[in-house]
Amino acid sequence: ENMIPEECVSLCKRYGYRFAGLQYRSQCFCGDLDLAIKDKRPESECSYKCSGDFSKICGGHYRNTVYATGIIGKGRRGDTAYPYLGCYKDYDYKRRLKGDFRDFGDENTPEKCVSYCNKKGYKYAGLQYSSQCFCGDQEPLQRDKVDDKECTSRCSGDKSLYCGAGWRNTIYYLQTENATVENIGDQYLGCYNDFIEPRQLNGKFTNLGINATPQNCINFCFENDFLYAGLQESSQCYCGNDEPMLSDATNETECNSRCLGDKTKLCGGKFKNTIYKTNKPVSEIANESASCKMSITRSNGKPTCEGDVIFYEDFSNQTLSKRWSHIVQIAGEPDSEFVIFKKDSLHSFIKDGNLIIKPTILPDEVIKRGKIQLDGCTGKANTTECSQNARIYLVLPAVESARIHTRDTFSFRFGRIDIRAKLPKGDWLVPDLWLLSKDQVYGPYYSSGRIRVAMARGNENLLSKDGDLSCRALEIGVAMGVDENVRERTSIITNSECWSSEFHEYSVIWSHNNISFLVDGENAVTLIKPGQGRLSEVIGFSNDISALWSVGSDIAPFDSDDYLPAV
Repeated sequence: ENMIPEECVSLCKRYGYRFAGLQYRSQCFCGDLDLAIKDKRPESECSYKCSGDFSKICGGHYRNTVYATGIIGKGRRGDTAYPYLGCYKDYDYKRRLKGDFRDFGDENTPEKCVSYCNKKGYKYAGLQYSSQCFCGDQEPLQRDKVDDKECTSRCSGDKSLYCGAGWRNTIYYLQTENATVENIGDQYLGCYNDFIEPRQLNGKFTNLGINATPQNCINFCFENDFLYAGLQESSQCYCGNDEPMLSDATNETECNSRCLGDKTKLCGGKFKNTIYKTNKPVSEIANESASCKMSITRSNGKPTCEGDVIFYEDFSNQTLSKRWSHIVQIAGEPDSEFVIFKKDSLHSFIKDGNLIIKPTILPDEVIKRGKIQLDGCTGKANTTECSQNARIYLVLPAVESARIHTRDTFSFRFGRIDIRAKLPKGDWLVPDLWLLSKDQVYGPYYSSGRIRVAMARGNENLLSKDGDLSCRALEIGVAMGVDENVRERTSIITNSECWSSEFHEYSVIWSHNNISFLVDGENAVTLIKPGQGRLSEVIGFSNDISALWSVGSDIAPFDSDDYLPAV
């Protein structure tokens, strides 16, 4: 409500943009693209008075009043302690920096990426597509170098800086020592491919963290009575008694992750093991415990035994257990649901061994003229996720409800989850049972995917061109995508009565190469069929977008992260 041209110009200049544009009284846009003469309109079409000063003009309806900020050129590359090498091409079929990858979401800057790659011990850091950070030891090829003007994606964590572009890296040289394989006597066997199921070394696992070195992994496996030790992805240590198969051996260059405990040494790669003999005498190896067979399931990052129940909740206490946390915020990205999530006994409580999540409707007076200020807000501070005022052109969310999750206490990768629930009924309601990505390995929001365990709208009558979308239509499946390009792979199961009429059991069976969905133990729906190819391609994403998940398996992004229940 305080927008004026000077404020918009100052904002865009602070972020390093060449132009500032005001639109629709209070909106401010920044950009670098040269203005096209064909887009120029008569001044009379920019007639809206600024919300902060009625004597000034702030654009119109889809019309910008444009000012130059005084910034000249392409902006800054970022001040780091390491030299900037330039803008380089990248390729989906052969990444130029393939040592490590991290998507920093809305926090990426050159300094953050350089620091991350430096801690991992790599020689080069490359920033791409605003939020992505690549690390590696491969010297950039001169034939891939292009003009800096091709690296113009603003950094997600600092809009005044540039972080590459689509298939373009801004690369920095970290001047790190070369890393080599540590040859310990005759114990080093080579670099081997690993698999999600079965693991090549499936006896015992630990993450050595900052103490990860070949010798420390060998010592760990020796002390736990195993013949072989394998290091993977800088810090993971696997033990086993089965001799590595020669057919799994791969090129030494594939084991290119530096050890967190000694950056001059190599500790495997992504699903690549550097394997050593522990020299444990075979006569001292105890028989494998018959009570535990290692599963592909991980619980809070740790291995589990087949058949173990790793999480159980029956809501038998009077209050919600500490394993659950509430979200307290006005719904925002990525879905911007028309709802306010609160933590109080009105909207979430336990009764007769059931968790009740109860939505309520705000009065019209509050929706149209009220103000929301959430105490204990878990959203982004000082944003519309924590407070909002109703205005002539903006009404407040009409629904108050609750949302809970286990982000701080429990997450898992692969396994089976069963949820017994009765979905609510009523207009405006879109109840969802999700599995959400914890660390968002492939990027924020839908880039890392969501697994929909169950969703049925509360409307008793709701039809679209696609058919019945009422409370009798249950949706199960997954959703994934980048920015606004989000696609779903879902199935709709129809029922003669609303799914809200009684309790049902919703199940997901999640393996390393597929996901299956069941309702009341029946109607199994499988995500992809054998031979269909990669999930991203089956859903219909272009090659450019699918490249985001190309480093993963066929079901990427549902392959590389722990997920947590959310209601």
